[in-house]
Amino acid sequence: MPSIAYDATRAALLNPELRPSLFGPGGPGGPAWPDIHAVCAECSRLAYLHFEKPESDQGARLGAALAAAGFSDLRTFQSAATGTQAFAVLLAAGGPVLLAFRGTEPDQVTDIGTDLAATLVPWVRGGRVHFGFAHAFASVRDDIGAWLGRQAGDREPILTGHSLGAALATLAASFWRGGRLVTFGSPRVGDAAFVKTVDLARSARFVDCCDIVTQVPPAVAGLYADSGPMRYIDRHGIERAGISEAAVEDDRAAARSSHLRDEAWVSGNVWSRELADHAPINYVRAFV
Repeated sequence: MPSIAYDATRAALLNPELRPSLFGPGGPGGPAWPDIHAVCAECSRLAYLHFEKPESDQGARLGAALAAAGFSDLRTFQSAATGTQAFAVLLAAGGPVLLAFRGTEPDQVTDIGTDLAATLVPWVRGGRVHFGFAHAFASVRDDIGAWLGRQAGDREPILTGHSLGAALATLAASFWRGGRLVTFGSPRVGDAAFVKTVDLARSARFVDCCDIVTQVPPAVAGLYADSGPMRYIDRHGIERAGISEAAVEDDRAAARSSHLRDEAWVSGNVWSRELADHAPINYVRAFV
């Protein structure tokens, strides 16, 4: 069972950066942190730290958290025009590089505009993709590409993110081929032809139980398609390999029922299990 309790609070969903880092000797992960899915989940959550604001201490907090995990050479990227942020870090000497994109911040108009601009447009690698996601990715693509060219070398790039950040990581995996993709709570990014441009054999798309964001935009034939098979995390925070569609629906029904009974009415909590399951910490808990 997960060592972190399920968190149904609005703070966990809307301000995931407020929770202290789980990296370091005091974190609950222990020997689990070398697992790349655990590392990606926590880095996707840490990407919400506002490192782009010089008046804040959150850039220093991000650096300290990554250093506690033994990571080095932190580099941050941002576009004020689109409100897009990401950070990159070296995981180990001679090891892979990790690039984590920030997800949607509900109080940022640019992020909301990005999410809502769902018209499909042609994608450079093939197929069609969500216009807002493509526009946001393009705003940081050149800076990130230059960094990868200097730092990655023969290193494997690992691309990750949560929510909007997961969508941007998926575009990055299509654009810079040869990397590994790990996403959490990703919306659909493009059509079936686009999905074929992503190396799904080197991808993991995690879905936490009822997470509503993973179900938008709607999967309509000829329009949007899932970016690879779902790796389902059940209502107890446990990944269920090979689970059937019927079992998923039963698990989701039980999750909604228990949320209404135990969580929705509590002050400060999210009323909907579909939204509460999207909180980044509820993905992290599946791995530690």
